[in-house]
Amino acid sequence: MELKPAAVTPELASAALASPALTGAVKLAEWVGEGREITESGVLRPAVAEQACKDLGFEREEPGKKLRSAQDVPALMVCWNVARLSGLITLEQKRAKGTAAAPDDPDATLNAWLRAVSAVFGLPDEPCAECLTVLAAIAQADKADLKLADVLEAVLQDSPATCPDCGGFHEDDHAMATAQHAASSVEDLMFFGALTVEGNGDTNSIITLSPLGQMLADSVFALLAPAPEDSAAAVATRLADLPGATAARYAAAWLAARTPVEAVAELLDAAKSATPRQRLSAIDLAAVIGPQAAPVWRERAEAPGYGAHIRACLAQWDGDVPNFPRDDAWLATDDLSAAYEDVPQDEAVVRMRMELQEAHHPYAATDMLEWLGESGHPDAPRLMDLVRTANNPRRPSTQEPDTTKPLQLLITLQNVDDPPVWRRIAVPGSTSLDSLHYMIQDAMGWENDHLYAFYAGRRELHKATPLRDVLPRSGSHFQYLYDFGDDWAHDVKSEGFYQNDKGVTLPTCLDGSGACPPEDSGGAYGYYYLKEALADPAHDNHYERLDWMGLDSAADFDPAAFSLESANKRLARPLPEETADPPGPPVITIVRAQRRGKKPKAKR
Repeated sequence: MELKPAAVTPELASAALASPALTGAVKLAEWVGEGREITESGVLRPAVAEQACKDLGFEREEPGKKLRSAQDVPALMVCWNVARLSGLITLEQKRAKGTAAAPDDPDATLNAWLRAVSAVFGLPDEPCAECLTVLAAIAQADKADLKLADVLEAVLQDSPATCPDCGGFHEDDHAMATAQHAASSVEDLMFFGALTVEGNGDTNSIITLSPLGQMLADSVFALLAPAPEDSAAAVATRLADLPGATAARYAAAWLAARTPVEAVAELLDAAKSATPRQRLSAIDLAAVIGPQAAPVWRERAEAPGYGAHIRACLAQWDGDVPNFPRDDAWLATDDLSAAYEDVPQDEAVVRMRMELQEAHHPYAATDMLEWLGESGHPDAPRLMDLVRTANNPRRPSTQEPDTTKPLQLLITLQNVDDPPVWRRIAVPGSTSLDSLHYMIQDAMGWENDHLYAFYAGRRELHKATPLRDVLPRSGSHFQYLYDFGDDWAHDVKSEGFYQNDKGVTLPTCLDGSGACPPEDSGGAYGYYYLKEALADPAHDNHYERLDWMGLDSAADFDPAAFSLESANKRLARPLPEETADPPGPPVITIVRAQRRGKKPKAKR
């Protein structure tokens, strides 16, 4: 499925081009033109970004300071990301190419605008529940003086009671995060010209969809709304990422084609054999219809498995409900199963481990195993194995990890060769990822001038995580990413325990190869280009590169140079105190992240 404009007119196209989102994106795309150099991470190289700031007037926080990365200029990155998402800028062979907007082609203009909006709203594959609830609430409001407070209230009412990350219930935090996300969705709609606001921006401000916003609402409705003849299973699958009340808005035609009793009967029949995620969707939509179909609910009140959901709904409408002691455990297990339904095993283990360590999940591992075991849920064995593995991947849960033995690690700088750059280090067994960052910086020779993060697959790791938890055995590995502009990716691999027979002070560097690339040299590709320019006196940028590095001669930089003594001198320096703060948002490049640094909310 792809979001298509529900209406195409010259007026709508002009409004799209005049929106704050496309105005800057078009300007940047036209400036990029036939081609501009980019880094390995797909952003403008620092020197090119500096020129863009000068030519197009993008504001910088430190105008006089040399730009380290295009990511350091949020205004530039907003335009860059919208241009990328809309297709106005494409990346080809380490260069960006910009396409001028076509004001006389309304269809192309509106499709470009919708592509950018789709990415921000997670359409079509991972629709953002809060964003779509905001859009639906505004589009279907039955009063002209709709206030922002009314929209936030609608989102909170539609929001699931359980946390979409863990299946647990912690109302205050979840409600606050949901309200903040909804408010940011309103800002996004304004940014794309889909929404107008009358007032000073507080919750009493009057908000209205513009014609462009109405076209967006109609387009989203056409994309998501099931046909009246669709099966209940298809409806549950199509609307699985949306809370019940919002799903009901999009399923209005499907519901109108049936009596309340017929609709609930079909949805409950679908829930009986559905996956957990589809089951929750079907139950949530049926619950919106409410007690007017109570006879259908009562007929199934003693059904095994999915009957726990039915009894929970009936308990809200009718006090005479059969008592099944395991219902709470079954419901919690079903929520947890839905949350991990499509998550690959390796990623699921890391995610569960983070939930347990950060106490984000409301249950300790032992309590979780207890209610999983008593639930009788068919997915309980799989989830129990996941909890056990995440809680302690090497030993029974009653045994603490051995943090007394040091670890030997191989750090390899990825995508860099001729020569390759790697370091072998030994670190204390109790090392955290936060401390490992400084050890890698010193062993490699970086200057610690940029942000960093650790990843296991696509999951960002908490910086206070013990190293043992992510490297449980020899051969385990994860990624350390340094400098979000140049994207220096390092593979960190465990080589098992280090036999410290000589009483060496840890951390220590044992071996290595290759010089650390200069900071801000443009990532792996930029470094390759730098070495190429330095090696050839006839190269167009040979002397410019020498001047940039402050060298008199190319012989003063040897890419193969490595000094074990220098590495260990750096490692001998005391480490800063470990952070107790939670990790920042992952490295993401969608518009919302660049504008507000907001982490997208996980879906249930």
